[in-house]
Amino acid sequence: MNYELLKRKLLNVLFPIDCAGCGKEDEWLCQDCLLKLPLGRKADCFFCEKENQSGMTCPACAANHNLDGVFVCADYSDRIVSGLIKKLKYSFARELGEVLAEIACRYWKKIADEDRFGKLSPQKFIITPIPLHKKRYNWRGFNQAEIIARYFADRQNFAYQDALVRVKHKTPQARLGGAERRENIAGCFAAHGENLTGKKILLIDDVATTGSTLDEAARVLKSAGASKVWGLVIAKG
Repeated sequence: MNYELLKRKLLNVLFPIDCAGCGKEDEWLCQDCLLKLPLGRKADCFFCEKENQSGMTCPACAANHNLDGVFVCADYSDRIVSGLIKKLKYSFARELGEVLAEIACRYWKKIADEDRFGKLSPQKFIITPIPLHKKRYNWRGFNQAEIIARYFADRQNFAYQDALVRVKHKTPQARLGGAERRENIAGCFAAHGENLTGKKILLIDDVATTGSTLDEAARVLKSAGASKVWGLVIAKG
């Protein structure tokens, strides 16, 4: 018996595939609704929300954080965006990873067209997903950040590397407040794989709320030699 096919059929019954925007059958997000989706929010420091050109971490916040900046592709308050993210994570609809990656690709083109990168040289980024612990990976069957990251790297012709592993299994960040998130995520990651000395990393995740997970990952990557670490998330929750 093909258990994966059986699982897919069961999920299709429980969570039928239709467009999150217009309800069109057999598509998670149709092309028309994808093109109408509002992209990005104002460029600002992720931590204090002081406006700037690219989304870089402002000098005041940089003294206490490791991330050089965060790109936010869409607005979590948009029902389509939040609905797609929730279905990916909690309805096991892994195909939605590529749909969300398409949103990221459209956003990337938008900010490139607006010349918002400045001196960043984004083509030199190495794409790395926020990893799941193997226990959570085995439960879900996939890492949503990895699906988004691999698709995004392929579409943008960027190098991809699994530069992190998750070494501790902790309470999911979504259940915690700001200070608790920082404490909970500390020590959860380790650098992995190829030498990162002087490399520029673009960390990929589906949602960031306080930025604690991205910031801890950035700390580990910079400790391993990375020169710059930015984040790219589909939405700020």
